[in-house]
Amino acid sequence: MIEGTTETQVLTEVEDAETRLSEAAQSDLLRHAPVGLMTIDMQGTVVAHNLMLALWRGHPAADASGALIGENALDWLSADSLARCVALLSAEEPVEQQFREIVIEGRAMNGEFSPIILNADLVFDANGQMRLHVALIDATERGRFERELIEARHSADRANDQLHDLQEQLRHQALHDPLTGLANQSLLEEQLGRILLAATRAEKPCAVLYLDLDGFRALNQECGHAVGDELLRVIADRLRSISPEGGVVSRLGGDEFVLAGGPTDEASLALLAERVLEQVRLPLPELIGDRPLSASIGTVLWSPRPGEGAPFARDFIASADQAMYRAKLAGKNTVARCLWSDIVS
Repeated sequence: MIEGTTETQVLTEVEDAETRLSEAAQSDLLRHAPVGLMTIDMQGTVVAHNLMLALWRGHPAADASGALIGENALDWLSADSLARCVALLSAEEPVEQQFREIVIEGRAMNGEFSPIILNADLVFDANGQMRLHVALIDATERGRFERELIEARHSADRANDQLHDLQEQLRHQALHDPLTGLANQSLLEEQLGRILLAATRAEKPCAVLYLDLDGFRALNQECGHAVGDELLRVIADRLRSISPEGGVVSRLGGDEFVLAGGPTDEASLALLAERVLEQVRLPLPELIGDRPLSASIGTVLWSPRPGEGAPFARDFIASADQAMYRAKLAGKNTVARCLWSDIVS
């Protein structure tokens, strides 16, 4: 602390310095604002203004500082606009209510009139004199800004739509088999969980059918991977066509497929399994000539019992997978059936 000064004096000087800095910053901000700003007395004489207003009046930037001080802003108005402003100033309502977003015609230095949006606030200076703080916005520029804003909003909407579409595409890719478009294991377990919950509430059975194509590996090697891929797509389409309403068809990789859904019963499940065998056996001469194709199928049926919770989707699928392997061991081209109650008992 400087000798002879008190702490109060230092604090006062700091506050004064902060005030001066704040006022300087505000003054600089107003000076370079992108709209025309000025302070006028009640006769219309310009007391202060910013750079944008001087540029609008035609003064070059180098000579713009203070160039309009002393001019009468009323001289810049068309006759109609002048009469309108005088009438508003003489009205009994406060200036703040009168001078809000009114459109007038203002004349630039070149003598041309253009529409201007005017806003004004009534203030008092340090000497108690009434002043008007006025903002002038070129209406044509405002229209351009509004059009650009609308276009920016449209662009943002389009970007949001594209983002949403991309998110949907990514979600679809994450939950579907890229070769056949069928549900992958993640989506199968998710949807089967919902199916099991619905079956529990409805107290109706639910089933899973797990199939593996017999001899597919040999066909794939003999005919080529392109033929093998097309064969898998054909089988996927056939399974879609016979899937029970409300069910889900999935490819778990390789030549393994799952049909899951319900409600159903033992008879309808057996019928569905036979239909799957028939669809797989249908000839494909354009792909594999007269080579036969068949499937081994395992099915599991769950019937809700009072007080019993639904099986977990993953366990339900795994039990059908085990049944399918029993069909393989039984000679292939057949169906191995089991009940969930037998598995858990």
